[in-house]
Amino acid sequence: MSPDSPVVGGIRTAREVFAHLVCRTVAEYEDLQRRMMALNRSRDRIRADPTVLVAYVNEGRLLVDCLCQNGLPVLMPDRLARCIECGRTYTAIAVPAAADYRALEALLARRPEAQRHWDPRRGETIATLRAENAAHGIAEEG
Repeated sequence: MSPDSPVVGGIRTAREVFAHLVCRTVAEYEDLQRRMMALNRSRDRIRADPTVLVAYVNEGRLLVDCLCQNGLPVLMPDRLARCIECGRTYTAIAVPAAADYRALEALLARRPEAQRHWDPRRGETIATLRAENAAHGIAEEG
């Protein structure tokens, strides 16, 4: 799968993370943000934030960190993240190129979901994942 694919096997995006809350489209994600902010009695307003955020994978979830420190699932292929705490909406999200994303997904899919982590903000690369998998006896498909 590529980062432009709506459903990804080894990496869960906002669609999968929020599936139980009916969040499959950009409009449904915005509606979820409004509903959750109302439940939280947030006084903040929904607003666009131009900050470029770098996506990472934690327990198989594709996330970014909001400036308020809330972890946000990324809606793909839209590269969209919405904070239900402070109201920020991000559309400038850096994800790996399609070929790298497919390699990343394949390497992470070989691990148990709770061990599917990758963080380029910490200098981790696809080579890092390959080395970690090899060190733990996780064979590459082939």
